[in-house]
Parts: sequence; structure tokens; C-alpha cells
Amino acid sequence: MSKTKTYAEEGLESIQASMGDNWKQVTSDKGANFEPIALYYKTSPPRKAGTTPVQVLSKGDTIIGTYEGSFIPNGNKFKTPTHKIRLANGKLAAFGGSTLLNKGFAEATVGKGVKIVYGGTAPTKRGGNDVQLFSVFVEPAN
Repeated sequence: MSKTKTYAEEGLESIQASMGDNWKQVTSDKGANFEPIALYYKTSPPRKAGTTPVQVLSKGDTIIGTYEGSFIPNGNKFKTPTHKIRLANGKLAAFGGSTLLNKGFAEATVGKGVKIVYGGTAPTKRGGNDVQLFSVFVEPAN
């Protein structure tokens, strides 16, 4: 008795039959080849030492570089993105997301310039944790 093929199985066979030499491989099963982040910018010292260097920002600090994209780290319980920028020295740096950073980086284009200015903190109207003040400037996409 022959097994009836599912729609997905038929589709996969059709794709495999039509694959030619002109198809470009865009991923590999050899494992991820991600560049490690060389420096994390933070607004306060980490609770415990990690393997990646950290620079604690002071009010007025300005960082300029090229936006390299954002990602949500595994195990991030708040689902806040980490934003990557390439510094002038060629190293890859990152900022952990905050409300103002996330809004600013939402306007950034990968491969274009960004400038981040840390403005310190300010109390919230509702109380609780202070707001981290960032100004984000982005190079126009065109």
C-alpha cells in the first residue's frame, strides 16, 4: 500500500526538482558564524563580571558609528533588543535596549551612521526606576 504524500512533501519535491546551479546558498548547516560583540555600553555597572568588556556611560558621552542591526538575546525575559553599531576603530559595540534607544534605533537604517548621546537619568512621573535619557541621531536612508 503506497503512502499518500502531503501537500508539503509534494511541494518540497517540486522545489528540489527545479533547483538549478544558479541557486545561491544563503545559510549553512556548519553552525552560526557571528562576530562577537567587543564592547557593551551600559548605564550602570553589571551585577557580575562577564566575558565581554563593559563601558559605563556618563552623562554627555557620545558614541558615533554605523548601525549594524538589532537582536533580542536568548533568555531575555523582557524581550528588549540589543542594538549593534560598528565603531570608527572597526570594533562591534552594543547597547542594551531602553525605551528611548528602541525608539531611536527604530528609525535607523543598517549600514548608515548613528550618533548616541547619553543624557543621564530623570525621575519618572509615576515613580519607580529612573528613565535613561538618550538622544539618537540617524543618517538618512537616502
